Amino acid sequence: MGKGKSIVKVSPTSLEKVNKQISIVEKILSKRQGRILAKIGTPKVDLDEVRVLPTRSTPEVILVPDGIIKIRGRSIPEDALRFFKPIQEWINIYIENPADVTCVDILLEFLNGVSKKILVQLLQKITYVKLKHKKFIINWYYENGDDNSLQIGEDMAEVLDVPFNFIKIT
Repeated sequence: MGKGKSIVKVSPTSLEKVNKQISIVEKILSKRQGRILAKIGTPKVDLDEVRVLPTRSTPEVILVPDGIIKIRGRSIPEDALRFFKPIQEWINIYIENPADVTCVDILLEFLNGVSKKILVQLLQKITYVKLKHKKFIINWYYENGDDNSLQIGEDMAEVLDVPFNFIKIT
């Protein structure tokens, strides 16, 4: 054996665990959308970054979610179901292994009825992090004098029966 080289023996069980972890990581990273840029009628969406950290002591991989989701702009897409589908898929995967605290920041200057309905469904799913003994925070930003946006946020908080932080932008 040449200088500086070493052989590591891995048991079939350990190799199987590593392959399973890699499969999970690939699934999460392939579904992860990361950033959806704003277009006419659609908001900019920044989804949580998921970092993959290999461990030294075990043949496993640790997924470390950052726990920050941002939605801002106008949400009046022509096909709301198509626009929100990748976000829904991402949230389904995220809630399997959420951050200790998930923070959702929403600043929507306008949204249509379909967007409201889908956003309520997305926020409802995010509240499932409680089942993993994790916390969530929903920050609803609205511009000073924009009573309509504030009312929409208050209505969503009431429908979901969860606390929102209402933050006035001056």
